[in-house]
Amino acid sequence: MSKHLTPDNILSFYNASISMISIEMDRKSYVEIRTLKDHNGEYLWTPSFAQDKPSLLIDIPISVIESKERVFRLKYTFKNGTSHIENFYE
Repeated sequence: MSKHLTPDNILSFYNASISMISIEMDRKSYVEIRTLKDHNGEYLWTPSFAQDKPSLLIDIPISVIESKERVFRLKYTFKNGTSHIENFYE
């Protein structure tokens, strides 16, 4: 099943019960998310100009991986210690 990359889909995972969150994606997805905007027309992507700091999507660190497949994963850990990975492309 494929989910669409929309601000609402991504924001639905970003809540107070999560202690740590990161995003892993392929280069094609990275190009796509750079165009996402919120309801006020503001870009959700924040570029990094430092080599040791990742770019951000809604304040979530982004890792770009090499893959021939489309990849967009939200990796998060809840405050109770359980972890989960949400795949947007399967």
